[in-house]
Amino acid sequence: MQCVLVIDDSQSCRAAVRLAFEHGDMRVIEAVDGEQGLVAAGPNAPEVIVVGMSLAVIGGVDLVRGLREAAPQARLIVVSCDGVCAEAIEAGADAIVTRPVNVFSLQHAAAMPERHAA
Repeated sequence: MQCVLVIDDSQSCRAAVRLAFEHGDMRVIEAVDGEQGLVAAGPNAPEVIVVGMSLAVIGGVDLVRGLREAAPQARLIVVSCDGVCAEAIEAGADAIVTRPVNVFSLQHAAAMPERHAA
């Protein structure tokens, strides 16, 4: 079963990720802060990680770097409403999706072969 990890303090963002990915053989794991997300990333070996940039405990570029280390195989999608695109990509993000999050943007970003801002 494939795994998607969503790390965001926004219930609506987590719901959008569930709607985008939870079907068939996909399961979605949720974390509400960066620390929970880092703990979940390693043992669950997610294929896709969707992460908000403004989180409590650990967030932003530090979280992206930590996730890239914990789950190097994962497609790492950053959700942001400000101009952190370049920093997030440099830290290891594969794609950027802007808020408000929608299902199609998430699915498109997960399917893209190279790093870019969606």
